[in-house]
Amino acid sequence: ASVSASAMPAIDAATTDAYLPGATNGANLFNNANSANTTWASRTAEIYYSFNKPAAVTMYTISSGTAADTYPTAWVLYGTNDGTQWTPLDARSGESWEWARYTRPFTVESPGKYKIYRLSIADAAGNLSISELELFGSAYAFIDKSDLLPAIQNGRAAVDSPDYGADEKPAVAAAVAAGQAVYDDPDAASREVSAAMAAIDAAVARLIAVRKAGLNWRPSGTTAPPAPSPARTAAPTTSNPRRRRASPASASAARRSRARQ
Repeated sequence: ASVSASAMPAIDAATTDAYLPGATNGANLFNNANSANTTWASRTAEIYYSFNKPAAVTMYTISSGTAADTYPTAWVLYGTNDGTQWTPLDARSGESWEWARYTRPFTVESPGKYKIYRLSIADAAGNLSISELELFGSAYAFIDKSDLLPAIQNGRAAVDSPDYGADEKPAVAAAVAAGQAVYDDPDAASREVSAAMAAIDAAVARLIAVRKAGLNWRPSGTTAPPAPSPARTAAPTTSNPRRRRASPASASAARRSRARQ
């Protein structure tokens, strides 16, 4: 992750993944290892992480630093999509750590889809030190209805296209209709959105495969081409041994043989 030690800018101006105001060695916090620390010269800290699009974080881990008097003890995880309204998602207090570089998982109490997350450390045993921070979500963490709409539009274009045969179009139309129902459902889950996208993509792929195979496609307004005639093969030619002419050498040998008789 690209990390900045400055404060989180306006959401539209965010150019890096993480903002750690006041931190030293900030890159250590997101390097997939807890072998080195990110430190602050205070017991509190604000840690911001920005995704390219809203994502549902359902669990996070914090790895303690190397000294017991630097471990975080209280914090709140927030989420926002506009950089102004921050929604509290998970709050902890009175936390303790059994040893240095200890990775602890925490389930987000009230998950939602947010573009920016902020971990606000409210207290620590001393000047804060953390060796790793990780945010986790399901396979559908980034899936939302904005991803489904292009699939619906692509499926409709395939159904309307004169370049495809009719046999496979009902399957595409059915997948598009089901996808539209999911899109219109305000309570549709990310799993349903993902399944609708996959169904439309699979139906369109079958339509394209049939066209490429030439099994069910011909240009609009034409009739099916006639079946090709069987290939003709020339009859094999064989020589007649009774009409074979002898070579001059073999004829001369035959005359000498008769003369000796």
